[in-house]
Amino acid sequence: MDETLTAAPAVEDPDAELVRLEAELMASIGPTEAAGRAHAAVEEAMFAWKAANPMPTGRAAVEEWEKAKDAAKRACRYGEVEAAFLALIQKQHALLDEMADTRATTLRGLQIKARLATHPDEGFHGDLAWSIAADVLEMGCAEDDPIFAAIERHRTALIAYDDFLHKSEQAWDRSNGAPGWTDELGRNSHDELAARFEAHRQALADLLDQKPTTADGCAAALHYVHKLVTEQGGEINSEPAKHYFKYWNPPASFLANVAAALEGRSTA
Repeated sequence: MDETLTAAPAVEDPDAELVRLEAELMASIGPTEAAGRAHAAVEEAMFAWKAANPMPTGRAAVEEWEKAKDAAKRACRYGEVEAAFLALIQKQHALLDEMADTRATTLRGLQIKARLATHPDEGFHGDLAWSIAADVLEMGCAEDDPIFAAIERHRTALIAYDDFLHKSEQAWDRSNGAPGWTDELGRNSHDELAARFEAHRQALADLLDQKPTTADGCAAALHYVHKLVTEQGGEINSEPAKHYFKYWNPPASFLANVAAALEGRSTA
């Protein structure tokens, strides 16, 4: 009996949108870099023109200088080049925002976000790390993960440091600025505070070096570090956060650990 062969029904990719967005973003890198080089060239041309034609004094002379500057910009197509570059940058940002807002439902989808979150181009990072955290929380995992113990060790060390720092500040106020004090256990305030800060610093370094092994662990680590950054100025590049995370070098290694954990689970 003849059999009619029919194609199997296509299986819908739950993260097809993320696949599309990654492809568009990767395809945008070359044109954006080329536009960036062109923009840098016209910027240098205008810097050179201004160096050769310093702004004069006097209203009439300044007006003529502005006209000459506009003519120089037209000659090097400054406006067109800048507009083209900014349009490509805005397109990339829009794609990254769309990716951050698109939930990953599989480990493949999380890997897509992780690849871009750890991309050498820092402009790709955006809110993807926090997006990954939200996504993995939706997945859940019951396995043990050493990152939870690392988080608790740092949380305990930080509370101990903050508590003693608060006591030190109160003692300083009561003593009108007299140097040092001794607590009820006979500990010198400066030595004890330094010891507790070192314990907090080491616990934080251990946490940031610890590779999560579960999706829940990835989410917990991202959320915990996000909370620390928020409490230290809101941005990782704020001055308080730079001091707080000064032993975290480079910060991208933390995201790389998360990405490696997610990739490892997909091949397990």
